[in-house]
Amino acid sequence: MQFTLNTPTLSPILAEKPTTFMGGHALNGTAEDYARFCQMILNGGELDGVRVLKKETVDLMFENHLKTPGKICGLGGAVDGKGGYSWGGAHGTQFWIDRKNKMYAVFMVQTQGYRSPAYPDLRRMVNEAVGK
Repeated sequence: MQFTLNTPTLSPILAEKPTTFMGGHALNGTAEDYARFCQMILNGGELDGVRVLKKETVDLMFENHLKTPGKICGLGGAVDGKGGYSWGGAHGTQFWIDRKNKMYAVFMVQTQGYRSPAYPDLRRMVNEAVGK
């Protein structure tokens, strides 16, 4: 079976300067962008021989900063205390990084008003594949 990827022409609105600046509002990225970001984090802040973040900063990202029972949160994402870091976007895109198993996964989807039921299945299948 062969799959082809049809890349649509980007809307001209994406090139306009925003009038309101909000966190991830109107932030656009590709699967390759996410993969490179995850690989950089997995490499301790380095990508293609270039230091992007200090290793200490990446370590802080994976550390629980809430110190409240039942609540875990690293810098900018969720942590599990076992080398895992994850983040989920408002419209369904998610990724997780697993330093212990030296892997990451990117789940790209655009939904509004609901979470795709496929993400937990993907996570479960990947974990089974690596013996977790």
